[in-house]
Amino acid sequence: MDTKFPISTFIGKTSLFIVLLVGFQSTKAQIVRIENNGIKADSNLWSGGIDLNIYSIKNNSEFFKLAGGTQLKYAKDKNVVLSINELRLIFAEESNLENKGYQHFRYQHNFDSIYTLEAFSQTQFDQVLKIKLRQLFGIGPRFQLFSKASGKIYLGVHYMYEYEEELETNLINRDHRISSHFAFSKTWDKSVVHWISYYQPKINNFSDYRVSGSATYAIELKKQLRFNIRGELTYDSHPVQGITDLTYTLLNGFSWEF
Repeated sequence: MDTKFPISTFIGKTSLFIVLLVGFQSTKAQIVRIENNGIKADSNLWSGGIDLNIYSIKNNSEFFKLAGGTQLKYAKDKNVVLSINELRLIFAEESNLENKGYQHFRYQHNFDSIYTLEAFSQTQFDQVLKIKLRQLFGIGPRFQLFSKASGKIYLGVHYMYEYEEELETNLINRDHRISSHFAFSKTWDKSVVHWISYYQPKINNFSDYRVSGSATYAIELKKQLRFNIRGELTYDSHPVQGITDLTYTLLNGFSWEF
């Protein structure tokens, strides 16, 4: 970033917008919210959403953090195609520090109200966690354990192949994992709480695993506009060398649904 253009100038010009988007971030986890993530569940319909989270702080250095994402869904009869994208950037007065992002593609075939077969792929990078490239491919069933107008509970168990290139060591890891997730949501008149957690051990070595979770509380401001508070937590028993095994994120921001 050009040091002749301080971030304080940019923040000052947009303060009326940013003041509503305060949040806190530390080293960040990579959690994909595939259940009840703001996308409508109507059949035979395109739907989607846009998320924006902004955070700034000034101490010895001045930081500006931006996280944006999109979700797009098409449902027809018993088939659903879902695309989720996210990019997070961290800027400082001296330079661009870190960035991360992912693209997640998922296909679902609903056999009945309980059983769904899913297949997914994901491509991601994460300079904070020293991941140059991680590609995931998976398939498996998802079960709806509970469903009412005010809440839903899901359980998914998938086989997942993982290809990973480390950023600084250039090591390449090829692993076969179980990717299981548990998700639930609770809806009130103008708000919703959503939780999703993952457990992803290696198939040939269960001592090598990841556990992660994401909780979101969303308040409806207008018909298509929500204010979100989201927390993420990940534990990796075997992270990239030099990276802590526990990472977390807390984000505040807006989402717009269409």
